[in-house]
Amino acid sequence: MTTNEEIMAVEPVSVSSSPKKPEIEVYYVAPGHNIMSPEQVEASQVKVPKNEIGPATWKASETMALRCSSCVSIVEAKTLKFLAQKKISRVPKLLAAYTFGPLNRKIEDHGSLYDTYIFTEFIEGETLETMWPSYDNETKTRIAEQLKEFWDTLRSIPRADYIGSVFRGPLLDHMFKRNAPSRGPFDSEETFNAAITATYQATRGGHSSALVAELLRSHKHQIVFSHGNCRPNNIVVKDGHVEAIVNWGLAGWYPEYWDFAKAFEGRTFRTDWEIYLPTILKPYYYTAMKLIEQIQFPHVRAPYLLYSKEQSQRIKAQDKKKSIR
Repeated sequence: MTTNEEIMAVEPVSVSSSPKKPEIEVYYVAPGHNIMSPEQVEASQVKVPKNEIGPATWKASETMALRCSSCVSIVEAKTLKFLAQKKISRVPKLLAAYTFGPLNRKIEDHGSLYDTYIFTEFIEGETLETMWPSYDNETKTRIAEQLKEFWDTLRSIPRADYIGSVFRGPLLDHMFKRNAPSRGPFDSEETFNAAITATYQATRGGHSSALVAELLRSHKHQIVFSHGNCRPNNIVVKDGHVEAIVNWGLAGWYPEYWDFAKAFEGRTFRTDWEIYLPTILKPYYYTAMKLIEQIQFPHVRAPYLLYSKEQSQRIKAQDKKKSIR
């Protein structure tokens, strides 16, 4: 089995004969697996979404899925390998990963002159976002229990001594791609909080950064491994059971509240999914979620975080009565 050190030491391998042309730089190939080149991807018409399971994700073959765009990072491939080493189930197996470029295009239009290709095993099923409205309460409860078991296992990974992506890499969350003074890695929660405070000030302006800083200082948290994007469209289900958690591009070591807070980011609360979230992820105080939400989505409200468990149950019962009518 490849060790962490070996993954970090992998050197890109050029397979192009002309340095002036875009080149493939290979970061990982699973034993017995052959790389599918960009030309082969193009010829296979894989760009037509087939059983799409997330942003920039397609079914490349009967057994293989592909994530490909300038927004996909090779760090996601390293994350998948890291989780495989930790024997975390319900995570797609990494088959291959490489970057391709530089491409003849404007960097301001695409964010990068390179595309990243990540090939994983294809997980049969549909997204939870698609299936959730059709599930009864019993199935929803079972799904929530299976997801809680998964997140508990994820958090059981021995803790790191920093906040960042795998192998002390920078954070890839969108918050740290815009106005943050640093993407990390951060050696402590205090330096992480300072970056959030600075981001808040740069994004919102005004004179509230001191209050933000005080809110963050008021609690200390354990640093745990987090998916970073716990949303129904990143969960694959089949026959009323969880098959896999996909799209690990934002994962890394974060304060323990992060997954719960980010799960509400940009949500419109049109289904009862949010009512089940506190049974999947340990609820954390409203101020932390509100802070992150207001930095990135100042127009979105998240009222469910103010509800107690009893209130949430009453809301669920009321929704059930409305559906019967």
